[in-house]
Amino acid sequence: MRINPTVLSIVAIAISLLVLGRMTWETAQWRQYLRTDSEAPAGELAYHMAYLQRYVDKLGAATSVDNTPLASFYLHELEETAATIVAEGHTEDAHDISALVATHLFPAIERAETQLAQSSFERVTGTVIAACNACHVASDHAFIHIQESDVTAFPNQDFRPIAAPTP
Repeated sequence: MRINPTVLSIVAIAISLLVLGRMTWETAQWRQYLRTDSEAPAGELAYHMAYLQRYVDKLGAATSVDNTPLASFYLHELEETAATIVAEGHTEDAHDISALVATHLFPAIERAETQLAQSSFERVTGTVIAACNACHVASDHAFIHIQESDVTAFPNQDFRPIAAPTP
């Protein structure tokens, strides 16, 4: 049986397009896990909240070893993520989450920055976490309760201060 070369070419092109389409779809699926905070899908409040939790975790690890520059960095990241939430105007179950974040989290970040400047490391993370939990209560999400931890979800990061290099 002889196969027409034109039919064979059409079949090969169709299979190639199917494979390429599947690869493109799979790549798009994986990209959603590789986004940075600024690339979060519009309307995805949970995405931003996960980043807030990540930064609180890292803030706690940095303050537990008195690493002021790193703790300051994570406070800044918390502030940027909170600003994104406020700017996007999120509401959830008739609660203005953006307003709650502005009311609870921004003042807590300012207090935490002051505490950090005064080397009150043991209070910095607790200040931010208290604001998170107050916001959860105010938005009828008290079942989401954040707590300080002695372990971090980032075992591959060294949170200890690095000594300045000697000249």
